Amino acid sequence: MPARAVGALQIDLEDSKIDFLSCGTQKWLFGLMGLAFIYITPELQRNITLKFNHWSTFGMHSSLLDYNLDHNNSADSLQNRTINIIGVNALIGALNMLLTYGPSKIENRIIEHTIYTIEQFHQIGIKPVCGKYKITNLSGIISFKSPKSKLIYKRLTEERSVPH
Repeated sequence: MPARAVGALQIDLEDSKIDFLSCGTQKWLFGLMGLAFIYITPELQRNITLKFNHWSTFGMHSSLLDYNLDHNNSADSLQNRTINIIGVNALIGALNMLLTYGPSKIENRIIEHTIYTIEQFHQIGIKPVCGKYKITNLSGIISFKSPKSKLIYKRLTEERSVPH
């Protein structure tokens, strides 16, 4: 769940005891398709044996002719491809916009929409799985069971609005 919530809900990775998080940026963070990031605690990183060495694996990767093969102790050592500079800069702009608006405002707005949708579902006889959750456990995702699931899927497909 945390990866799907990044950008929508405020997550305290340390408090949640999350040591590793890998997440695409194209959903709630408004990043470009194909750009992702990882979060890894220093403790977990110390326990990882790298399978491949590449230019950013080493501490002095800006001066490869020095042949200093001491490993880089940052998460950069896990980056084994060329960085998508355009995507990263677009993400920086999107993050600045999100931070300007305010993470708590974003989270509150998403939860308001979730509560509203749950209420509307109840009014038409649909019981969402999350309908009994505490507000603190809600997100922007609502699941429900329906005896008409095949019909719903068919209609959504016809409307080109297939859920993902």
